[in-house]
Amino acid sequence: MPRRKDIWRCGLVMEPIEAVLSKGGITDPVHWLPEEPAFQFIADPFGWRGADGLLHIFAEHYDYRTRHGTIELLSLDDQLQLQSRRPCLTEA
Repeated sequence: MPRRKDIWRCGLVMEPIEAVLSKGGITDPVHWLPEEPAFQFIADPFGWRGADGLLHIFAEHYDYRTRHGTIELLSLDDQLQLQSRRPCLTEA
């Protein structure tokens, strides 16, 4: 029996969650973060806009080849272009 792997991809919707809920779904365009290399994904994002004006997103990065996950920080500008990305929490 073939093994199945979940591959996630994060997207950003630039409207408040209250608007999504009141409309019953997402109506604004979704800005998808870049696709990860084969057998890797990012998931479970948590974001906030910093005093520096950047949108900072913490997300789990998982690699099926190593079977290891880390937390990464992705920072995006006002046009949602990736400005920096780095691991910020790793464990053995």
